[in-house]
Amino acid sequence: MYISHLTQKPKHRKSLSGNWKANIGSSIVKQIAMTDRYHLWIDEVSQLFGGLDICAIEVIKSISGKEYIIEINDCTMQLLNETQEEDCRSIAELIMHKMQIYCRPDQQLSILTRIPSFEELPKLPQNNEFKINQNEKIRQKSNTTNTQDTLTNLKKSRIMLSQSSRLWTSYRLLYPSIINFSSRCSLTITKVQIPSTKLTKSYYYHASEVPLLYHTIGQHLDNLAFEHPDHQCYVFKGEGNKRYTYKSFLDEVDSLATSLIELGYEKNDRLAVWLPNTSENCVITYAASKVGVIKVNINPAYMDRELTYCLNKVGCKGLVMRPNVKIIDCIKIMNRLIPELSQTKGEINAQALPTLKHIILTPSDNGKSVSLPQGMHCYTDLIRKGANSKQEERRTRQSQLDGDTPLAIFYTSGTTGQPKAATLTNYNMLNNNFHLCYLYPELMSHVCCPIPTFHIFGEIAGTLNINAPKYLTTFPSILPDTFETMRAIHEEKCTALIGAPIIFRDILAHPKRKEFDMSSLLFGILGAAPVNPALVEQLEREIPIKTISQGYGQTENSASMAMSVFAEDDKKRRYSSVGKALPRIEMKIADSHGRILPIGQEGEICARGFNIMKGYFGDDEKTRETITSSGWLRTGDLGFMDEHGYVYYRSRQKEMVIVGGINVYPIEVEDFLLEHPNIAEAQVFGMPDKRYGEVLCAWIKLKPGTKINDVEEVRQFLSSKVAFFKVPKHIRIIESFLPFTTPTGKIQKFKLTEAMVKHMSTSST
Repeated sequence: MYISHLTQKPKHRKSLSGNWKANIGSSIVKQIAMTDRYHLWIDEVSQLFGGLDICAIEVIKSISGKEYIIEINDCTMQLLNETQEEDCRSIAELIMHKMQIYCRPDQQLSILTRIPSFEELPKLPQNNEFKINQNEKIRQKSNTTNTQDTLTNLKKSRIMLSQSSRLWTSYRLLYPSIINFSSRCSLTITKVQIPSTKLTKSYYYHASEVPLLYHTIGQHLDNLAFEHPDHQCYVFKGEGNKRYTYKSFLDEVDSLATSLIELGYEKNDRLAVWLPNTSENCVITYAASKVGVIKVNINPAYMDRELTYCLNKVGCKGLVMRPNVKIIDCIKIMNRLIPELSQTKGEINAQALPTLKHIILTPSDNGKSVSLPQGMHCYTDLIRKGANSKQEERRTRQSQLDGDTPLAIFYTSGTTGQPKAATLTNYNMLNNNFHLCYLYPELMSHVCCPIPTFHIFGEIAGTLNINAPKYLTTFPSILPDTFETMRAIHEEKCTALIGAPIIFRDILAHPKRKEFDMSSLLFGILGAAPVNPALVEQLEREIPIKTISQGYGQTENSASMAMSVFAEDDKKRRYSSVGKALPRIEMKIADSHGRILPIGQEGEICARGFNIMKGYFGDDEKTRETITSSGWLRTGDLGFMDEHGYVYYRSRQKEMVIVGGINVYPIEVEDFLLEHPNIAEAQVFGMPDKRYGEVLCAWIKLKPGTKINDVEEVRQFLSSKVAFFKVPKHIRIIESFLPFTTPTGKIQKFKLTEAMVKHMSTSST
């Protein structure tokens, strides 16, 4: 297929439905008599070209060997020449095959009709050939001149270098078995029965023309740096306003990648990164991709035992660290774990960390260097050495990698137990960057990322946000800081803010919030924890942020599977649901056997698509429990789906409380508690009970300057709003949830249960 701008811009033709956006994915085939030409109309032409003003020329052969020229102008497919009565079915199948039209599996298409004759056009010479060169320009090679009448529209044509044109031609799917054609000598229009857009079963697939890219993020960075070398892509406010362009960032990435190869790193070796949100953290992500090394993301707040678990769980060969993270002395921790370190010459040989061979030390705060301990490599020295080394081996290594190469390991948050090591590929992570870029190009064009990048949310929406051409990410500080986040938005004019609910709540409550102009914010994504609809409304009104979207996903599916931004002006769905599936993702609500449930019925939320992890590292059994043989990710979350495909989260399966045989969802009770004028935060969970099996407990945090004299007041408040069995038996007022919170803002409810059981046993004695 050859795509070009026409010298003469094609006319717009209206979709048969009159509103293609409302019926995306549907197709209508219709015959129209027009100047003895035979037109094939495709409703929802955005599935093919995104509604762009482009023209495609394709040469096809019928089964008789005769050549035809097919021209596609905007919403029209046109057979330009036919000289005899050809079999209509054969021609139609050729068109559908060559154009690679995407249809839904359940699509109903009409019968293709035909007219008896066509105007004859000059035949295409056999020696005519078209090629697309590396710069995407069309060149025509021909020793004859009689094609001028036929191919006038190709003169002075060129490829459209936009975010859609040159990619989309390679990403078409075809379902020929569902397309039925028959010949009719009739000019009548055959009506098509299009399925209702309202769902009856809890299954939704977001059909899309957005391409899937099958290369590594390192290779992708090469392309970005070539196309936009001087575009600023990163700002690190916590490192003295350090800034990178695509070109300067690529230079550091290539230098580090070269040094990693010289240190002996092979494909699939694991390199642990025990860093906060620093520039080195981002560089390592891309350098690992260029070498084929797997980056293992570790929480910088982890101490001795937690760090040991993460390093040994996946057998890390190397570790990148800072001298300190706030008051945590990282060098001292390593000396405790590796007492042999001070005697090390060459590779490390540690009894407690048997696979660890290298430690790379990055600069301290504000780029300050420290005395390099024995047995460690200096990051800045590796960059300098790599820049002065030959790059041939790195280029060779990089050329041998593809999208399926593992890129990163993220430890699950551990809200229900010991963290698991989810392994994600380049394909998983790269393609998760583009859904919003195509649909809402301005929203994420400049992201403020206060959320830690060791968490999948921060890595995808922050570090990798620059994979969308000419996008920019600003990191306000190396560790979460509300004041610095507001200042970064004010100074850098960020368009989007991402984070867990706690980040947004802290901005609302900050006494200096009104000193900063945050009106540049067009968009906010709330993720990593359940969100109360009242908070979403408050954020849009008070910060203000033009549009807030909930984001739903897990580490196992590269951070996101659904977003509520698709609801747009439908605030009820945008505020209350976690959204509907992202482009090219399937979602369903299933029973315990994996069967799809009717609309509105609660079950397990499942997803399938390009971003599902490779598996848990070294744990095939857990992987099989989580990903079915047919590729469905079982989230372990309970929810339901409405008739438009929007999903409503209820609870973690393991967090659902069964009170005397009745299922109670903690989030429902929490939402009612937050309606109390004095309650700022609430967490509801279960604890064992001899009579009922489980009973509800509620811990609440009060708003500043308020008080509740007796928890019985809270029970009475709830009694008027919920059934009696949803009123917590035990209620405690606490100062902070921080001791029970993960670094990304998730409450570990199993820890609340443990603390409550301990408290009750102490009280009874």
